[in-house]
Amino acid sequence: MKVRPVVSPLARRDFEAHALFIVQDNLEAALRFQDAVEAVFERLAEQPRLGRLRTFLSTHLADLRSFVIPGFESYVIFYRLVGDRVQVVRLLHGAQDIDRILGR
Repeated sequence: MKVRPVVSPLARRDFEAHALFIVQDNLEAALRFQDAVEAVFERLAEQPRLGRLRTFLSTHLADLRSFVIPGFESYVIFYRLVGDRVQVVRLLHGAQDIDRILGR
């Protein structure tokens, strides 16, 4: 069953910030990053339970899943299933304080 991906404003902002950081050093890598992120969105729409169910202390994060972006393994998409949608919550770099950011 294919579901519809919905990207939150925060996740869009995360994506733009990461792409701008990458493009400073390498335009081709930034374009590959964009393609890789879009491919993950499509893949999650086709297989929404593909990502790993995460464990957080906060109960509002209980159903959050994560999926590493192939080719950019330091970047992780956090999402949840909401009805017939994949709701992309954040797109974070592994060096970021993920628990603090998601706990807001």
